[in-house]
Amino acid sequence: NIKRVWRGDERERADAKRRLGLTTTIGNPGSYAPLAYGQTTDKSCGIATQVQVLKAHNLLPAGDPRPQETALIEEAERRGFKKPGEGTSPEMKGQLLLARGLLLNKRANASWSELEDAILRQNIVLVGVDVRFLWSGYETRPRRASHDLLVTGAELDSRTKEMLGVYINDSGDDPPKGGLFVPVGQFKKAFTGDFAEIR
Repeated sequence: NIKRVWRGDERERADAKRRLGLTTTIGNPGSYAPLAYGQTTDKSCGIATQVQVLKAHNLLPAGDPRPQETALIEEAERRGFKKPGEGTSPEMKGQLLLARGLLLNKRANASWSELEDAILRQNIVLVGVDVRFLWSGYETRPRRASHDLLVTGAELDSRTKEMLGVYINDSGDDPPKGGLFVPVGQFKKAFTGDFAEIR
């Protein structure tokens, strides 16, 4: 019974609508999903996201992304984009992309509607999240667990244009996720207010 399913949680509702052909996919989740890989350190998520974008734009050669990530970590530290042994700060998000000629719209303390607008423009977005709302086993941690990942697209209700969920590439999850669907309510909770829209 479809009505019964739609009264369930938001993932069930979105899955039911997709199965019935009542949704539209926007963005590039299919082309970006194969670029997901496991980041090399627990502090390199901001670099791993940029590796994937650079590969998508043919600004890095084909091959294993891990040594490329290591080289970019060294470059980021040398150029002051990242402090040694630390993660990438929101202010330095996407600096390696800027240095290679890509255009970014960077926002701090942004609202959900600002992020939603960026996703609806069908650009790839590098987003800061709290993984307590995304990773199993992190739900009870008392402090925010900051992480960067890519939003590569979204699923919309074809009739109302309501955003039902987003597709992410997450280099830090175990195993890493490419093209993972996350319901919009769950992702709203995870969003920490900073992002870089890649044009």
